[in-house]
Amino acid sequence: MKRPLLLCFVGLLLLTGCHQEPDLPIIPAACRIGLVEIIRENGKVSRQGYLYNAFGSLTQAYEEDQTGQRSLTRTYTYDTTRYVTAREDKTPGGTVRYAYTYEGSPKRIAKIAPTQGSGDTYEYAYEGEAIKSLTIKDAGGSVREQFTYQPDGKLATRTRPKTTERFVVDPATGYVTSYTHADGVFETFTVDAQGHHLVKTYNEPALSKLTSSTYTYADDRTFYANTQLLFRGIPLTPDGSGKPGLLTGYVLNQFVKNVLTVAERATFRYTYNSSGYALGYASSTGERAKFYYTNCPAP
Repeated sequence: MKRPLLLCFVGLLLLTGCHQEPDLPIIPAACRIGLVEIIRENGKVSRQGYLYNAFGSLTQAYEEDQTGQRSLTRTYTYDTTRYVTAREDKTPGGTVRYAYTYEGSPKRIAKIAPTQGSGDTYEYAYEGEAIKSLTIKDAGGSVREQFTYQPDGKLATRTRPKTTERFVVDPATGYVTSYTHADGVFETFTVDAQGHHLVKTYNEPALSKLTSSTYTYADDRTFYANTQLLFRGIPLTPDGSGKPGLLTGYVLNQFVKNVLTVAERATFRYTYNSSGYALGYASSTGERAKFYYTNCPAP
């Protein structure tokens, strides 16, 4: 049984947001994530690293295994006013380069499109100052996925036009409450006030199988993914899937034809630095993690 993922690495690598940083030569001392290292029960290691410029903006993010073999290296280029102008995604399968196009004053992102290699195009539309929609198109120009937003920035709808997949969004929270797969698999989600998933169900009718998982978090602690500056001129575009956090435990039960076939339980014990940032965890499953930061203030 595949256990729930504690950390949302891809989400962190794709992190974007609208944040007008002060015109300072360097950010004040505050911890920001530099390296995440996960040691699995079988001894295999995976790492996610982050590099920054003098101002504190993310310049590179990468994923690698214990041998140093990278599965992804993502590099950002900025102009003199600290807007991202280009991005390069390098994987074993090739390299894709993207150009960032802005509009208006102050500038806001209008399009992110590949200039080399095959990749999706991201098109942003606004209503006044607020983000109205994000449309993702494939290499052929067809709409692969679209998100629309409420005036307060919460997700309104999420659609995949060329599929039979369906998302139901709670307008009060902006989070997806259910997702129907093309093959009939049906998922439900319950989130807390912080956007963390509390309960998930995964129903596979064709197999008469139901998997239910519950989660607990350290809500009073800072999640390492929240330590980075957001990209200037790029609004937050939540997809409704909830926010990652410091998971402290989960319980998973799986039923086949109403008979309990799998029961799993795990807890995660964290250590923290003097500023309250998590330094890593030890799981009851045998998995361990270490979080390394840069730019932390002196204790």
